[in-house]
Amino acid sequence: MEHKSRLESIISLYREGAVNSKGDRRVLQIIEVAVELIARDGYAALDFADLAKKCKITRPLIHHYFAKKEQLFSSLVQYVGIEHQKYIIAALSKNEKSGRSLLRAYLRSNMTWPKERRSHSRVWMHYLALSASQNEARRENTLSVDHGAQRIWEILQIGARNNEWASEKLLEKARTLQIVLSGAVISLITEERTDEEAQFLLQIVLGQAELILGTKIE
Repeated sequence: MEHKSRLESIISLYREGAVNSKGDRRVLQIIEVAVELIARDGYAALDFADLAKKCKITRPLIHHYFAKKEQLFSSLVQYVGIEHQKYIIAALSKNEKSGRSLLRAYLRSNMTWPKERRSHSRVWMHYLALSASQNEARRENTLSVDHGAQRIWEILQIGARNNEWASEKLLEKARTLQIVLSGAVISLITEERTDEEAQFLLQIVLGQAELILGTKIE
């Protein structure tokens, strides 16, 4: 429990960009190297001895921070989630504040994330596989999807206030859009797709958004 509290504290500090101590930076180094190893070899092949060698530290030090592989993976998922949020927020911040522009940026950035952050998306792929069989992972993934729907709903509210689309059933529309987007992102993560195919899939998502909202967003 003490280790879990420490790790949660480090993840919280990382979210705020306030990781300063040597020990906390060491934990982040372990997480970042583990992300690359999982992206390269898969979760099943992740070995603490190999991880320690890549980090240039001892295996007991790895175990000091992460007693089990499952505990490390839980921290990896949190780390990747934070990085994903940063990626999306950066894309949103570059756009004008109309509902249309924000929605386009949100959908596009989610669709480009698997390629731009390939190692992160591969960790997420392993996490999705766990969600199919483990209740805790399923609950956490549900919260993540609900968070995405909430963000879309907030964007739709902006568009409704600007009279860019109707204001009825915005939460229902946001949830439907999130389902469409999640399916497309999973396709990009789990399938081999060319840039042209990925672009075509993005156009499908944008087209579905227009059907759901009953108006053009391009």
